[in-house]
Parts: sequence; C-alpha cells; structure tokens
Amino acid sequence: NHVMSLLNPDGQILADSCDVRYLYSKPQMPKSNYYGEQHYSYEYNDQKDIEFPWLFVDMDRLRDEADQIGLTAQIVFQSESQYLARITRC
Repeated sequence: NHVMSLLNPDGQILADSCDVRYLYSKPQMPKSNYYGEQHYSYEYNDQKDIEFPWLFVDMDRLRDEADQIGLTAQIVFQSESQYLARITRC
C-alpha cells in the first residue's frame, strides 16, 4: 500500500527482486511467514552491523499483490530467478 503514496498518477516504479524459493527444499520452507522475508547484516574486517529485514518477492506474488490494490506489475526483464518489474496504476 505504501507504493500507492509514492506513485504519481502517470508514474512508474521500477523494482528488482528474485524468487529465493531455490534456497529451500520442500520440508524446509517456512510455514509461519512468506519465504521471501529474510534478515541480513553486513560484515567487514570482523565488524558486523545489526540485522535488517529484506523482502524478496517472487513474480507471481508481486503481480497478485499489485492487482489487489489497483496496480499492474509487468516483468520487463528476467534472468533465471531474478527479474525487473515495472509497477504502474491500472
């Protein structure tokens, strides 16, 4: 829903993501949350930063979520599990 507040009436948002399903075997898939919800932290020279949330969204889920709030998600480039999407108002 936050995307709607960022998007001008004739504007577009370009977003890249990937489907991280390949990281899991079937029994390991998370059941309590979406498998694309990850936590990351950076580390350099033995200094580690705090963890932060990151979301990887598969293409089907992106399209479905966009449709539900009146947006269109079009895939403009795809390479294996990675993609670039163009999000616009319907």
